[in-house]
Amino acid sequence: MGLGESLSRYVDGRSAAARRELLRGIPGLLAEESVEALKRETEARLRSSVAAAERSARAAEEIAAALGTRTARARALLARGFLHHGRDRYDEAAARYREARALFLAAGDRESADRALLPLIDALAQLTRDREARETAARARRAFLARGDRRWAAMVDMNLGSAHHRAGRFPAALRCLDRAAAFLDAAGARAGAAVNDVNRANVLALLGRADEALALYGSSAAFFREQGREAAAARAEYNAATARFVRGDFAGALAALAGVEDSFARADDRRHLALIGLDRAEILLRLGNREAAAEEARRASGAFRRLALPGEAALAAGLAAIASAETGPPGPARRRVAAAARALERAGWRAHAAGLRLHEAALALAAEDPAGARGLVRRARPALVRAALPDRLAVARLLLARSAESLGRPREARRAFGAVLDELRALPLPWITWRARHGLARLAAAAGDRRGARRHFTAAIRDLEAVRDALAGDEVRGGLAEDGVPLYDDAVRFLLAGKGAHRSEEAFALLERARARTLLAGLPAIPPAARAAADPRVAAALEELRRLQSRVAAALAGAREPGARGPAPPVLRAAGLRAADRRARALTARVEAAAGPGVLPHRPEMPAVRSLAGCLGPDEAVLAYVALDGRLAAFVLGADGLSGPRDLGPVENAERITADLRTDLASRPAHPAFAESSRRGTERRLALLGDLLLRPLLPLLPPGAIRVVPRGGLHGVPFHALLLDGTPFGDRREVSVLPSAGSLFVARARRVRGRGPLAVLGIPDERAPRVRDECAELATLLPGAEVTCGPEADSARLTAAAARGARILHVATHGLFRPEVPHLSAFLLADGWFGLAGAYGLPLSADLVFLSSCDGGLGGSLRSGESLGLARALLLAGAGAFVGALGPVRDEAAATFTGAFYRALVTGASISEAHRAAVRGTRERFPHPADSALFTVHGDGALRPLGDLP
Repeated sequence: MGLGESLSRYVDGRSAAARRELLRGIPGLLAEESVEALKRETEARLRSSVAAAERSARAAEEIAAALGTRTARARALLARGFLHHGRDRYDEAAARYREARALFLAAGDRESADRALLPLIDALAQLTRDREARETAARARRAFLARGDRRWAAMVDMNLGSAHHRAGRFPAALRCLDRAAAFLDAAGARAGAAVNDVNRANVLALLGRADEALALYGSSAAFFREQGREAAAARAEYNAATARFVRGDFAGALAALAGVEDSFARADDRRHLALIGLDRAEILLRLGNREAAAEEARRASGAFRRLALPGEAALAAGLAAIASAETGPPGPARRRVAAAARALERAGWRAHAAGLRLHEAALALAAEDPAGARGLVRRARPALVRAALPDRLAVARLLLARSAESLGRPREARRAFGAVLDELRALPLPWITWRARHGLARLAAAAGDRRGARRHFTAAIRDLEAVRDALAGDEVRGGLAEDGVPLYDDAVRFLLAGKGAHRSEEAFALLERARARTLLAGLPAIPPAARAAADPRVAAALEELRRLQSRVAAALAGAREPGARGPAPPVLRAAGLRAADRRARALTARVEAAAGPGVLPHRPEMPAVRSLAGCLGPDEAVLAYVALDGRLAAFVLGADGLSGPRDLGPVENAERITADLRTDLASRPAHPAFAESSRRGTERRLALLGDLLLRPLLPLLPPGAIRVVPRGGLHGVPFHALLLDGTPFGDRREVSVLPSAGSLFVARARRVRGRGPLAVLGIPDERAPRVRDECAELATLLPGAEVTCGPEADSARLTAAAARGARILHVATHGLFRPEVPHLSAFLLADGWFGLAGAYGLPLSADLVFLSSCDGGLGGSLRSGESLGLARALLLAGAGAFVGALGPVRDEAAATFTGAFYRALVTGASISEAHRAAVRGTRERFPHPADSALFTVHGDGALRPLGDLP
């Protein structure tokens, strides 16, 4: 039995008596080498488990006591000191290091005594006993150099530099680490130099010298990997991810963190896994995705507490409080952030505490306390100046500028906003500069300087979009878009205040950019699935995400109402739902990070308004709704140009009626005695919305097709069913819904049409028996279609049909939508629930995807006003149009609508024309709008998928 195995048995011994028996029974266990090995084990185990490190330190003390030698006891004291050090108990750690040094000196082991000074230097620096730490370091350096040991002299400077780093004294840290590099180069110690290079890179990144830092990380990781030291290579790559974050490369940072996470999981390095969560939380917070940031920070805080790391736990708790402040009053959040900052100050983490103070100042501004914000920033600035952190110093000045603006001091605010741009001239950080430019634009507009305001608005939007376009993922971009909404709103308001029709065109184009940037950037020339398959990590994460979504969807679905193609709302277990939601978000982030921004090789530019108008037919128009200053307005874009904006009244009026209408459509009474009154109530709300959303715009609308671009809560409105003088709007016009006006232009300009066979998939069961009849009818109506009904209608069959270029994909099944977790929207296939990620990954070129199920056309409203759901995912994947329901549909009504739709389609009708015919046919048999009006066309309703068939 080797020493390592023997020590493991001893450390894990359940009682003192059992361990004494092992000491007597295992030859060689009672030795100095055992205590030294346990000392190293204590330090290593702190990364994964404080309890395991405690057991190792205790074992070292027991063996040292049995040996009775001074050197053995000194090594055991060092192990105990490491344990205290890792738990931020620096006073106790320093006392143990001093006791160990005294024992080494008493034993005549001068070299070990000098080496005991290294951790002592770090502990003294953490206790802010700087002078004592420097004097101790100088004494140790002289002792090692006197013996000609440059390597250990370098270790002294490395420890002192690391201590300065953790205390936020970055210039001092860099001086120490540069001196260590000189010693190591002279000694030819390549392994030590690689470790020191990582430490130097850590400091360089924080000082804004990210390119130098990334070069050092890369060379160090390569060296460690050559030496077979995978854990050290992973730590270097993790630090490189944090450097990308500091530089503002959020996509690169997220990708690097996802790439290194598995390495730490394999090594059971729980400390670095928690640090990854902490960094991810801060990135998401910077991007405005506060909900996900709060979840990540809370998990990281719990992990740090389990590891008994109070400083990191306090930092994570502070970030969680900041991220969750949006959903509640800022007062309690400010108190939690202040408590976390005080805890960090007590632990000696002054720079980190100052960073939290800046967040606290931002919360004070949100609570309309600019004077309080100003005081907090001034309190934080000295620590930031000592740390020489350019990004945080710029944020501090930005907060001072916003405080001055709120206090009515425009001249002071203008100087401060300008100073932010001057400070970041050599270190471009667009995630900061767009906010400073926005402030300058506001001040210029208020002062009547239209030329200056235009210049600053243009620059601010350019910087904001530079950050957004570098990111992958709707949710991250949607979170950042929320912070950017005031910028776009202010710019639109500024443009509309000017004179001339061209101002309206500029405002409309800008609103399109605000609404559609995500969609336009996400329309791929190569489907994402084609690239995802090449990377096994992406494929594995996608498969796990699909299984997770299927399990969660099955749990959410609960018992279905007989005859309904979807779930009845069950009683949700909130904790389980949150856990599944967190895992889904993590897997989605991993897929996006591993695929990288290059998975979307084509990013089409936003077309000009004249180009948008040019893609419309002579009797076709885009009706785009917007909200400004609590008012709802609409633009109408036709082939002959732009009209509007036309004011439609307070937004809250439309949102209130829309919420009631959604309730009507989702809860149709089954009893005939109440059906008629329910129908009249639903039609009354459809008439109210028709008068509010459509009637004022009728003089501007052409007689042909209307493509509606909703916003916010209007995404769930069946515009074709809105009543004008008792007649549904869809009976007069062809109506379809678009994510944005620009999406229609891009789809018509670039989309490749499928030429493969039509594909029909059906999942019949006892709750939806008409699915089988629906599939049989489509097999008759669509000769040559590949019809799969039953156990073989699985995800593989769906993906294969999409890859073959099916021009129509029809799926008759059960659907699932929950507004609280819209990214878990799904529809049922034979092998489980097929979710949003799978839909986005389909290699589609179909003219039409028809989802004959409940809730297929619903989407959750992102903070930016865009909609996230299956319709959006399938349009992004390449579908020309999508037909889905805006609520629960009965089995018979769905089958009736489907049959009427395809009977019109085979005559050569467009998708919108077939939809109008199907709505009329269904209404004759099922007069309630919850049966006849739920299916909605999304995308390009002018397509004729079967128009060229005989």
